[in-house]
Amino acid sequence: MNYSAYIGSYASGGGYGIYRLDFDPGAGAMSAAGAARAENPSYLLFSADRTMLYAVNESDEWGGEPGGGITAYSVGEGGSLAESASRPTGGSAPCHLGICGGYLFAANYGDGTVSGFPLGGGVPGPRALLHRHEGSGPDRLRQGGPHAHCVAPVPGSDEFCVVDLGIDQARFYRVGGTRGAPEPGLDPTPGLELELELVQAMPAPPGSGPRHVVFSPCGRLAWLVTELSNEVCAMERGGARDGNGNGNGSGGSNGSPSGGGWRITHRYSALPAGYAGASSCAAIRRSPDGKLIAASNRGHDSVAVFSADEKTGALEPIGIYPTGGKSPRDIAFTPDGKWLLAANQDSDLVTALSVDGGFGLLELRQRVSKPVAILF
Repeated sequence: MNYSAYIGSYASGGGYGIYRLDFDPGAGAMSAAGAARAENPSYLLFSADRTMLYAVNESDEWGGEPGGGITAYSVGEGGSLAESASRPTGGSAPCHLGICGGYLFAANYGDGTVSGFPLGGGVPGPRALLHRHEGSGPDRLRQGGPHAHCVAPVPGSDEFCVVDLGIDQARFYRVGGTRGAPEPGLDPTPGLELELELVQAMPAPPGSGPRHVVFSPCGRLAWLVTELSNEVCAMERGGARDGNGNGNGSGGSNGSPSGGGWRITHRYSALPAGYAGASSCAAIRRSPDGKLIAASNRGHDSVAVFSADEKTGALEPIGIYPTGGKSPRDIAFTPDGKWLLAANQDSDLVTALSVDGGFGLLELRQRVSKPVAILF
């Protein structure tokens, strides 16, 4: 079977930043070709109907403003990309994107802000939100201030989660209201302002540095990867929350899929027992059938794979497997779950592991300069 994916990379100076990857393991072929010239598109996201592709742009200045940007592309026949719109995020080092309630949100790592853009026909309008986190963590080198690292919608709800590495929190929000909103059916217009409602601020272990989160389709279970402590944390929703949005793990309802607040139920190391070298977790992915959770290790240069209990979210370690390159910043399962691809940033390689073959490495590999994002 032939698979196609987009690869985001660290690229500047007008070169190709987004590549289209074709992968045919049966024929023993893997190839990549430039799809769009983009500056540091370090995270990629499809619209729900896959007619639009969104990219962050990690830049010092964008659209005349300090900070980075986002760019939207329409997806044409054969996977071609045509730029539709580009907007400044107003925040430093945008690194992740998520869609919730008709808005595109960007996490800005550098200054711990969240940007929001209304979507009209899939195209982002002018920025309507710049929300700043506050606080710090115990790691003085990495947690001197907030560092928003992920935006993920909660399935079956009107909420989204922002994971902040700098303050050791997963913060759950919903859009609380708008000012200057256009009438229904009209395209977004300048002057629209979003207001966020904090639903819950779930603490992660102090100094763990939470990075990314993935949810089960039911919206009751989730798995959080921590960059600094190299762990995968299983999460469950259930219990009340106090007036400050903090979950306490008992009774109650807030209109969510199961009611109540989120809490961490289990913690699992993503590294081998006794490993003492430098390493930091990066990506976390859930297999299409929901049976596997995988997290990548930069430094140990591997992927930790767990089987997931679909009822409780508890994990059972399966193994830790080399990715065949240095610093796997992103990983992604193919849509049928048969293969796991790794973007090895510091060796300029995209590699593939066979899920059915015990996560053995294929000899197939594709050279791409500084690959950091994979989107099927």
